[in-house]
Amino acid sequence: MKFNYLMFCLIAFSSYAQEKDTWFTTFQIMGKSFQMQMDIEGEKIYLTDVLDHTFENKLIETELLTADSIAFSWKQIGLKYRGNIKADQQRIQGQMTQGITWEAEFTKKLQDIKKIKRPQTDHLTCEGERIDTLIPGEKIKLGASLYLPKNFSSKTKIAVMISGSGPQDRNEEILGHKPFLFISHYLTSNDIAVLCFDDRGVKKSTGSYATASMEDFTNDVLACVKFLKRFKRTKKNEIGLIGHSEGGMLAMMATKKQKDISFLIFLASVGTSGKEVLLDQQFEIPLKTGNGEALSRWNQNLFLHTLEIIENHTTEASKDLIHKMIDSMLLLCPDSTLKSNALSYKTSINNLLNNSWGRSFIQFETKDYLPYFRNPVLAINNEKDIQVNAAKNQVGFQNNLSSESKDKSKCIIQPGLNHLFQNCITCDIQEYGELEETFDVNTLKIMVDWIKQLN
Repeated sequence: MKFNYLMFCLIAFSSYAQEKDTWFTTFQIMGKSFQMQMDIEGEKIYLTDVLDHTFENKLIETELLTADSIAFSWKQIGLKYRGNIKADQQRIQGQMTQGITWEAEFTKKLQDIKKIKRPQTDHLTCEGERIDTLIPGEKIKLGASLYLPKNFSSKTKIAVMISGSGPQDRNEEILGHKPFLFISHYLTSNDIAVLCFDDRGVKKSTGSYATASMEDFTNDVLACVKFLKRFKRTKKNEIGLIGHSEGGMLAMMATKKQKDISFLIFLASVGTSGKEVLLDQQFEIPLKTGNGEALSRWNQNLFLHTLEIIENHTTEASKDLIHKMIDSMLLLCPDSTLKSNALSYKTSINNLLNNSWGRSFIQFETKDYLPYFRNPVLAINNEKDIQVNAAKNQVGFQNNLSSESKDKSKCIIQPGLNHLFQNCITCDIQEYGELEETFDVNTLKIMVDWIKQLN
């Protein structure tokens, strides 16, 4: 699902005022490594991105600079640092903040990059056959990989993997994790074939992700099904859809057009409505991040008013109305820092929701699709998921199953897992990239056992 958090465009810093004093820091946030340089010249502080060079000698605001302390901020991206300079003048120990807080130590020497460990996908080898192809869609082509098990036959079931919100590749890569790659290899090793594809506009796929609606993404899923039905080696096989998060919503929409889908698996997906899930997460995510109940509830109310405007006005009219509403809401905001970033806040909310995708997402209701599907369903939600509430959406799935599929279906809440199916500790969004686990193996076993028992 889409969620509001600031990705990290980060930095490094220095000691007390000298002619030029250079420091370095290396850290890892949400599965991404950063290596930053800070230069201090007099009372001025400059930051440089050593790895990606996204910024160089960026002058930022010095808030404190003494023989034993340093504090600075980069207001444009909401970055702050507070540190203590050690007596040997070789280290600065402190904390950096940008929506979340982490330890950042500066030293005189360039530090080694902290490597990301992904043991489940670092050394995968395909046990069967992998076929890379381009699938024709509506005015676009989709880059895809078809994984066939060693004992593939016309009786082998095939699952089409559908990723969640945001432009993602066929591995659904996020924060260094490649969950669809791991799932594909696991299913293939258990005699289940898998098709994964790049979202439109990503890697080998053409088209534009930014201007597409949920209907467009649904057509991409249908293009993959159509390919399998025409491909000589797979045209006789039963085909199911496995959708993660928003991918489950697209799977439901696809079944209304493609009547012969054999099974559906929903992974941390929506059993209620897009609107309800969005409003829930706009409270749960900031609350879990440590913003307090008052600010979290304010954020949820702001999104509620945004959705009301979008539902009742055109895209162009909504833009100005959203701006005015945010100005009014910011007067009541418990956090003064948001008031100083009003323009970026208005822009981000408009970009997120006031478009084709946002409007179709808000209008989505599971009850408009799932009751018309008559084949088996496996719906798995996760206890610690702060993006898609497990209890609410499991009730939604159970209530919306058709009478024909109810006895053949299964609805499960997995304990201890977050939205990405990781066994979590803090279970906030920051932890996604910090955890080494990519996908819970017990969930994969449940999926395999369920698919194999299908008639």
